[in-house]
Amino acid sequence: MLTLDAVRKITSSTQPRAALFSLAVALFLASAHTTGYAHQPSPLDIGTLTRRAAVVLEARVADVQSSWNASGTQILTRVRMDVLEYHKGDLGQRSLEITQLGGTVGDITFVVLGQPSFAVDEQTFLFLAPNYGLGQFPLVEGEQGKFTVTADPVTQTEVLRGVAATVSKTSAVSTVRGIVAAASTAAGRP
Repeated sequence: MLTLDAVRKITSSTQPRAALFSLAVALFLASAHTTGYAHQPSPLDIGTLTRRAAVVLEARVADVQSSWNASGTQILTRVRMDVLEYHKGDLGQRSLEITQLGGTVGDITFVVLGQPSFAVDEQTFLFLAPNYGLGQFPLVEGEQGKFTVTADPVTQTEVLRGVAATVSKTSAVSTVRGIVAAASTAAGRP
């Protein structure tokens, strides 16, 4: 297993080329060992994401900050967002912060496969998992639970671009509202 201490030792070498080569070999060996165990989830549609989410919202990213955890063993990224609209599970907050594993501090980057990245001023459409406030994996199925809101270059209508699909924003919002309405009716709420 490739540890953070091992990476620091390799990259602090006085021989830059040797250090880079050693790091590349170590990363290759580490990935070769774990590749057989990797699991790529099947792409989920908007309906499935909605049913699995506790909260569905649109937000603009206000700030992204990465730092070491208290023990200095993991890099965590805090993403602060200004909520534009709730589509499911209104938390009553206009500002929201999520924390996820991974990020860059100084010249060290820690990447978690399947974890989305965020950029300041990015408009997002998010499917927050029921445990979004408790852990470091706040989105339904990781990066599948994050879409970026952009304009379609041909039609100029808003679309949601995700890792598994690009969908019309109007269609996505309609799907979310339909599922929320059906759940309310089934629960006996108007």
